[in-house]
Amino acid sequence: RFTRYALPVVSLLLALAAPIEAIRFIAFLVFFLIACAVAYDHLVPRMIRTRRLDPEIRGARQESLPARIRIENRLRLPLPRVVLSESPRQLYCDQATSELLLPPAAGIELTMMMRSERRGEYRYGPLRLHGCDPFAFFTWERLDREAARAVIYPRIYPMSLENRQGSVGGSITTSNPAYEDVTRFRSLREYTSGDDPKRVNWKASAKAGKLFTTEYEHTLSVGVRVLLTLSADDYPPRRRDQHVERAVEVAAALLFSYARLGHRIGLVAAAVHRPARLDPLLPPPRAPLARMDA
Repeated sequence: RFTRYALPVVSLLLALAAPIEAIRFIAFLVFFLIACAVAYDHLVPRMIRTRRLDPEIRGARQESLPARIRIENRLRLPLPRVVLSESPRQLYCDQATSELLLPPAAGIELTMMMRSERRGEYRYGPLRLHGCDPFAFFTWERLDREAARAVIYPRIYPMSLENRQGSVGGSITTSNPAYEDVTRFRSLREYTSGDDPKRVNWKASAKAGKLFTTEYEHTLSVGVRVLLTLSADDYPPRRRDQHVERAVEVAAALLFSYARLGHRIGLVAAAVHRPARLDPLLPPPRAPLARMDA
């Protein structure tokens, strides 16, 4: 900062007081270039605008997630060698730093690929812009403190259910009329004494000239519920976090597989936190071991 303001003053004094005309000319030229560089460094950071197009990204663990950023140049001059740096913090970024050439009075869109090895909720940012004037006298820097949010879910592995024993899930057809599903139409039959008047199909009865009763399919809906325990005592102390993560991924894979088959799914997760009984080599967790973001 001292050099930025001292050099123009010294060069201006030489341009005004030097006894030799050549020295005055060189000093005046240096003063002009330094003044342009100082004005450039003051103006450019104020004329660049950054905006996160994806303030929140969501994806699975170890999945590359695109985070788009738009950089706009409000000046009518091109801005070369503008360096944009992202602060991924606990995430991984394939290319956290990029050197850009901003066109005049226009903007460009940049995509950075973010990745995480662990599930959870993370914050990343801020964005840092820096560059220099065309003469490379001084450098400028701008910090945009807007942070973004990343929600990382368990990784989903393909799962094939090879065990054919037990009851199947989903909608099962049964002969028990107690499980009649009024959303599944089966047929029409003639009205008989004792039928519920609410089951009379008045549209079909008006066309046929006699009463008809609507019949529905008898189905039994069997859902899927996964029970997940996350208590520390249920896992061995050695590599406990890996065992917990594996259990969460198995539960997620089961729920995802049944959801793709059209079944109703549910999850019940329970955890008992007893810091005194944990392995002393493992620090107690600072946050809940499980979180389901619906």
